[in-house]
Order: sequence, then structure tokens, then C-alpha cells
Amino acid sequence: MVHSLVLHALIAALSLFLFMVFARWWARMFHKREISTIYKINCLLMFGLFATHSMAVIKYWAVVFCGEPLSDVFTWYYTFQQYFVLFPLVGYVVHVINKLRDNGNVSR
Repeated sequence: MVHSLVLHALIAALSLFLFMVFARWWARMFHKREISTIYKINCLLMFGLFATHSMAVIKYWAVVFCGEPLSDVFTWYYTFQQYFVLFPLVGYVVHVINKLRDNGNVSR
């Protein structure tokens, strides 16, 4: 349990750092209109990873340090945490499919 808590905390911290880096770059480049779709998706994905793993940290913290039963921690609203990662991943898939279509049209 503690091992999972530490891993989720590490992933949350790293993804928060990367989100801040991408968000800062996005803000700096916003006025130039030079923001590529992939950077937007990366920024959203890092936020999604941060949100998802932060919720996991809260869950494991409640079990390990607050004595909450494991079954009580997995309430209905925690099941929605995966959507923070799902939506940016769908964005990646759409972007990649569009790029593959564009490359296919160029080579014909």
C-alpha cells in the first residue's frame, strides 16, 4: 500500500512539473499563435495525469494513514478520475489519425 502511495505521489509530482512547463510555454507562445496541437494535448495530458494520480494519492493516504477501509475509499466519484487521462489520449488518437491521413494524401 505504501509503495503504491509513493509511486502515485511521484507520478503526480512529475506530471505537475511537466504541466507547469507546458502551460508556461503555452502562455508564452499564445500571442504568437504558434502553439501546435501536440503541445496542447501534452499540456492537457500532464494535467490529466496529475489529477488522476493525485486522487490515487488521496485514496491511498486515507487507507494507510487515516485507517479508512479500502472499500469505503473507492466511492462513485473516484471512478471518474480516469476521464482526465482518457480525453487527452483520445485527442492524441485523433491527432495521429489526422496526421496519417495527411501524410497519405501527400505521398499519392
